[in-house]
Amino acid sequence: MDYADYLRRLTIDSPRFDEAPDPGETIGAKSRALIRLAALVAASGAESSVHREIDDALAAGASATEIVEVLEIVMPLIGRSCVVKAAPKFASALGVDADLR
Repeated sequence: MDYADYLRRLTIDSPRFDEAPDPGETIGAKSRALIRLAALVAASGAESSVHREIDDALAAGASATEIVEVLEIVMPLIGRSCVVKAAPKFASALGVDADLR
């Protein structure tokens, strides 16, 4: 099934995951991990999920700066409060002491 068929099916029902198009390497592992991080920030993902995605992003060649930039990029779309909630999770995953007191 190609992407157009998959999009059409999403508009009318919920396809099974095994019917999804093969993501292949069109986007690349680094971009995929950064996109997944952005989604976790928007969805207030669990700290363990954030850690896993940050580990994947680093393994795929993303820098810590690129990972933190995800927070800046999504802030205008999802709001400062979501980013403030996610920032300590990012700090913990990157080994940064975020205690600003």
